[in-house]
Amino acid sequence: MLFSHPRLKDLASVVEKSVSADPSTLEPSSTSASLLGPDDAERPFLPRSELNALIASTASRPSSTSPLILLLQLVAPLAVNALKQVFVFACFTFGFRFSTLYLAELGSGSFAGENAALEFMSEQLLYFKVYAHTAYLSGILVAWMANSVVLPILAVCAKWLLVGRLQPGSYPLWGNFYVRWWIARQFLDCYGCGAFNSLQGLRCLHMRLLGARVSSTAKFRLFGAQFMEGDLVDIRDNAVLDGAKIKCTSLEAVPGQLVLERVCIGENVSVGYKSVIAPGLVPPGTTIGPLSSSHELQDADESLRRYNRLLRPEPHVILRVCLGYPLKTACWLVQLMPYLLLLQHAVSSDYWVHSEHDWVRKAIAAMTKPHRIAIWICAQIARDLSCVLYVAMVVIMKWLVVGRFRAGSWTGSQWERFQYWFMDLLLSGKQLSSFAQLVGPHYVIMTVYYRLMGATVGQRIFWPGKPLDIIEYDLLEVGNDVTFGSRTSIHCSDLFGAKKVRILSGAMVADNCCLLPDTVLCEGAMLGSGSLANDVHAQESLAIGNIRGKAMVLRPGEAQDDGEKDEESGKSPSYSPLSRGGWQEGSQAKMRPFGRVFYAGSSGCFTCTSQSAPYTVIGWPVIIILNLMVIMLWAPVATAHRWLALVLVHDSFAEVEVLNLTHQKLWLVMLLACLAVHMMRLPVVVLVDVGIKWMLIGQRRPGIYTWETSSYCQRWKMYVSIRNVLSKNQSLVPFGGSWWIVFYYRLLGARIGSNVCLYPWGAAPMMTEPDLVTIGDGACVEAAHLVAHTNVMGVFRLDKLEIGCFCTLRDSSRVISGGILMNFATLKEHSLVMPGDVVAEGACWQGWPNRWQGVNSADAGAWI
Repeated sequence: MLFSHPRLKDLASVVEKSVSADPSTLEPSSTSASLLGPDDAERPFLPRSELNALIASTASRPSSTSPLILLLQLVAPLAVNALKQVFVFACFTFGFRFSTLYLAELGSGSFAGENAALEFMSEQLLYFKVYAHTAYLSGILVAWMANSVVLPILAVCAKWLLVGRLQPGSYPLWGNFYVRWWIARQFLDCYGCGAFNSLQGLRCLHMRLLGARVSSTAKFRLFGAQFMEGDLVDIRDNAVLDGAKIKCTSLEAVPGQLVLERVCIGENVSVGYKSVIAPGLVPPGTTIGPLSSSHELQDADESLRRYNRLLRPEPHVILRVCLGYPLKTACWLVQLMPYLLLLQHAVSSDYWVHSEHDWVRKAIAAMTKPHRIAIWICAQIARDLSCVLYVAMVVIMKWLVVGRFRAGSWTGSQWERFQYWFMDLLLSGKQLSSFAQLVGPHYVIMTVYYRLMGATVGQRIFWPGKPLDIIEYDLLEVGNDVTFGSRTSIHCSDLFGAKKVRILSGAMVADNCCLLPDTVLCEGAMLGSGSLANDVHAQESLAIGNIRGKAMVLRPGEAQDDGEKDEESGKSPSYSPLSRGGWQEGSQAKMRPFGRVFYAGSSGCFTCTSQSAPYTVIGWPVIIILNLMVIMLWAPVATAHRWLALVLVHDSFAEVEVLNLTHQKLWLVMLLACLAVHMMRLPVVVLVDVGIKWMLIGQRRPGIYTWETSSYCQRWKMYVSIRNVLSKNQSLVPFGGSWWIVFYYRLLGARIGSNVCLYPWGAAPMMTEPDLVTIGDGACVEAAHLVAHTNVMGVFRLDKLEIGCFCTLRDSSRVISGGILMNFATLKEHSLVMPGDVVAEGACWQGWPNRWQGVNSADAGAWI
């Protein structure tokens, strides 16, 4: 096979050497060029005069360390979050109290007013206890309406107040408009879409409220950060976007600007899963497949339309309203039942409900009693553990309601449509991810879960950090010793029917891959990061990326007689994921390092003693116990914005009458107290996070770290589990696009220059190994992935990653360990820099893997 990319053959040989060689004998690779070394780096595309002109254009950009900017970008995310929590709490207390009064009026048979209701409840305490449960549920309903409907509308109002109608143009980073745009995004990110994201019609309404032009016949489900720039979007008739990302906003490191541009999606356009729509026009009738972008319209193919899941017909509205939504609500109520019961004990009291004028002060006094604070904390623990109940309900619903998914063509029945629609509805939340983080996402409990859902899976599987995105579990077959990367999606059906996806023993699926129906990965086959698979991949083959709807084959692998499709029927052969003898139970010859260490040793209940590992391997029961301990120990801090804020208000203003504070002023004081608690909790979260990182991991260094030779992988997974608990209640994502996120990563060991704009709308993941990352002055990193590790069949390698001065990394681009971007380089949307690649000065890359290169001119934003 001929390769047009000079680095692909090098990567294939490196991977082949890593797989075949003994991991302990491999030497760590060094970076192939320094950032500014003219002798070692590739020759720059631009002459030095052009580069000097680019440098001069950045001289007048505002500074990210201006005191006013620092203060605004520190306080704004905390204030927006505090406002949300106080508003929802106020709605709950008002709803609870006035529902109680109304029910008391019903019980007394008199509607003489509030005084009569209070007198009746004082005389008939039994009635209060009976009505309290109903009133409490009414308060919960009011709080839910406030959180799901009112707050998203307030976020839209904040957008219009802060930035008005957005117009295409360029705006300096950390300038006046950028700060207002950044604060408006804080409202949208924190308050979200709420109930507007539940139905297609409500999604269209929300986009229109943001200023977008959306056809009533368009269907979309967006992926990624909360969308805000609706004024710049035009989605026309019958356009269908399945989990795609519309991108009207981008960063330009030269001369340091936020760029707003229009996006127009033409009639009958189909955009596949996790594809990126960059600014510009998508011509009518275009079909963009999964894991692609509008930069790659040459890959558009009508045959890829079959993989757009939103084109699948929905069940009848009666089935959805009378069966689907009630069952989903039942699962949700079962999940939250322990939390709601404990919360009722924390907030319910006739002491403050009976009060007439000063009920707010008495409510605060009642809720800050020591035993109620303890209940607040227990309620938070119950909420963190409630994902177990939800997953149990999903398994029950799978077998009692949905049943088994079967391969074959569609029958078109309403029940068949309901099966897929309802499973998608059940799995649409974050409960499964929370469950995986609780039990350990890579270990045996997840194997049990996949089997309970109907999948055929083998032994010693390294499951992804984020659970597989899949609906048709019954059509998934996974062999022994398979390795998964995070954020992998498996689609076992298209518009014509359902087919199995088979991953045979010893294969590997890297992160951000998408496997389409009838995909077969033979033994030892490997899909690289961000690959799209829809074919048979031969034994020991290697493929990566997405070129014209298929992964690009770097190593063909070993041909197999049974691996060819039948020419007459066009069907794939009948593979068995557990068929090969070399991967059978008890044979360690072809086990991956994770399997040999974690499962092949003499396993006790809590630890595994393996002859392959020079350290004690912690068993999955200990992992669960450690996660439970972290949740319980962190619960007081996680709930501090509730009980501690109430304590501060109660202690400071014990006598409201003396201070002559009205209820409105008291709620303002409550908002300030909640903000103060957030200000106190933030440094605690950062210090604990950074401290645990340096205590468990220390300074990362380039090298080979396998489960058999080093405890690094185990320590890294422990740190990730703890960090997930810390970030659940105090995420640092809102500080993206400010100096504060740069400061956080510097504490973790990253070397980052001045005026760097990092993750203004978040990323998944962000930097995974900050202490191996170097970023030069003035660089702009959008939702790009800086990953300083590779995991090739269980061989874990760390290497440095270098980003030069004034580089721009766009959404869904990725730089893997060993990659280098020279000064002024740019990665367009959906671009990949592989290990050993060097993006020359002023160069612009696009493609996964790279297949297009341009040159940045002195005119910022213009590309040749």
